[in-house]
Amino acid sequence: MQLLDDLSNSKNSLLCFGADLPSGDYKKTIADTQKINNVIWYGAAHLVAIKFNFGTWLRDLSALNKSIELAIKQGLYVIIDGKFGDVLHTSCAVADHMFNTLRADAVTVNSWVGEQAVLA
Repeated sequence: MQLLDDLSNSKNSLLCFGADLPSGDYKKTIADTQKINNVIWYGAAHLVAIKFNFGTWLRDLSALNKSIELAIKQGLYVIIDGKFGDVLHTSCAVADHMFNTLRADAVTVNSWVGEQAVLA
């Protein structure tokens, strides 16, 4: 949370952009991804964080990876909104991928199956 506080203080902003891809065909996904990347590029001076809704990006994970890379290069706090929550070994695998492969700073979780889903 310190990173988020530091970013917020340095930019004097609390602005978080929700990067959810609307449903549509693949050509529309490409256009929508470019719009999101433009917001990241041109809005980085005012944005503190960006939240990617994982479910809406499943149809183009390479585009998600590129958008996350851009957000990281722009110094944004990256949140993956997947509402993850499962048994411990599955939650650990998801956490490993989100934090180590996608390099997210935070993820959203669903504690429906208990404390282990959150602690992973």
